[in-house]
Amino acid sequence: MKKLRMIPLKKMSIPTPVKYKQDFPFLKEVDSLALANAQLNLDKVYKNFFRDKSVGFSHFKSKKNPVQSYTTNNHNGTIALVENQFVKLPKLKSLVKITLHR
Repeated sequence: MKKLRMIPLKKMSIPTPVKYKQDFPFLKEVDSLALANAQLNLDKVYKNFFRDKSVGFSHFKSKKNPVQSYTTNNHNGTIALVENQFVKLPKLKSLVKITLHR
């Protein structure tokens, strides 16, 4: 029986959002900062999982769940809040209805 060995995360080749956009052209329509945040979250999940087994597997979002969230950075005023009910996001022409907190 073979033993499984963990590969250190530093030695793993982690693709960047640019690489993802080359492999999957539909990602060019997505805000680059949102992709970068998703990659940072994935990196954090891997580090937590391999650091402590009691953390367990990560739970990804489901299409069936009606509550969806979006994380990005407001860089140079690219995101505009309209009347505390809508937000103007990069690469979208229409306004998106939001529930604002924090």
